Amino acid sequence: MSESKQGFFSLNQIDQTCRKAARGVGLPWGAADDIGKAARWLSAYELTSVPQIVELLEAYEPDRYEDVIPQNLASPLQPGKGRLNPLITGMVLSDLIDEIKENPMVTGRLDYPIFTAGFLGQTALTEDRAIRLSWAGIALVFYRDALIIEGNRKDLELEFCETLECERVNFSEIQTDQKNLLKPVMASVKVDRVIWQKLEKLAHHTYVEATEQSRQSGAGAGLNDND
Repeated sequence: MSESKQGFFSLNQIDQTCRKAARGVGLPWGAADDIGKAARWLSAYELTSVPQIVELLEAYEPDRYEDVIPQNLASPLQPGKGRLNPLITGMVLSDLIDEIKENPMVTGRLDYPIFTAGFLGQTALTEDRAIRLSWAGIALVFYRDALIIEGNRKDLELEFCETLECERVNFSEIQTDQKNLLKPVMASVKVDRVIWQKLEKLAHHTYVEATEQSRQSGAGAGLNDND
């Protein structure tokens, strides 16, 4: 019997492996922690995340970091060059959520906008007001652990968007069909095994880094073992 192309992975596995993969490509541990949690959040709502995060991490270039992060902390958030990285932009939007009052926070061109949802969905868990995120023909509304998806769901999978808006709204004012109201699933998530192997390969760089740091710090035998 041939091996299945699909494997089932727990939310914790997705969190921890994405976290290590983000660190493996050179992102700081704090950012890597947030990326792992964002991937977990997206997976819990059955929103595809692992294939895109592998693509984003494989394409990550530390030397171009300044080009793809917001150059300012006021609307509109713009990249230095090209398009904004959604992982970094999601963290920035989450950090700025208290600054968003009457007017929405707007971004410039952005890769894989769905990834910003992973960060803002977590932020909404402790917010009194709902958060609305929109791009192209889709809008996501987060309130505590509830998620509402409005519009064309195909736009969830866009590889990039021209602009994204993040605003605060009153959840009680939102009218929606119950079929659009989602709650997190507490189960394993199906991921293509080839994609998962790529993710683990990126994560492996973290172990190499840890081994090298351990060697340099003199764990076990010293650098100069003249005993």
